[in-house]
Amino acid sequence: MAVITLAELTKIFLRAGNLTFGGGDPTMALLHRELVEKRGAITSQQYGASFALARITPGTNVLAFSAAAGYLMRGWPGALIAVISSSIPSSFIVLAATRLATGDVQHPFLKAVIQALVAVAIALIASTVWNLVQPSWKPSRRIQVIVLVTISAAATYFGILPPVAILAIAALYGAFIPL
Repeated sequence: MAVITLAELTKIFLRAGNLTFGGGDPTMALLHRELVEKRGAITSQQYGASFALARITPGTNVLAFSAAAGYLMRGWPGALIAVISSSIPSSFIVLAATRLATGDVQHPFLKAVIQALVAVAIALIASTVWNLVQPSWKPSRRIQVIVLVTISAAATYFGILPPVAILAIAALYGAFIPL
């Protein structure tokens, strides 16, 4: 694995947390590209484990992931820098945007901007799913992966099980039938 400096870590998480639109999934897609694919700072397995652990912890998943990834790369200083860099500046951006957007939410231009952002966010969510599935996307396992993703998505969408239960079931499944 490549060693990443605290300055590089700060730059990556500042960009991911403050210039990525659409919520946690697009941010996670950007972080996967930066940390796994581009820099090799963490492995796909470390990314996947951090992602899963962040999903089962209370609070904001991106911040939990940032803490885990920062810790993997640079220990406690990395965890602290990743969380602060990805959250504090964007909090001020949201405050400013909220002040602007609470004016005329029926304005055609504002409605068009929001609709475009939603469309892009959906594409970025799909990218995140692909990043997580890709290590297991082997010809002999594709049907298994499609079934697991479909069942998990349906259970989440229809509220059949809480995310923690879905992840626990997936962990048990993976322990007995690895992908």
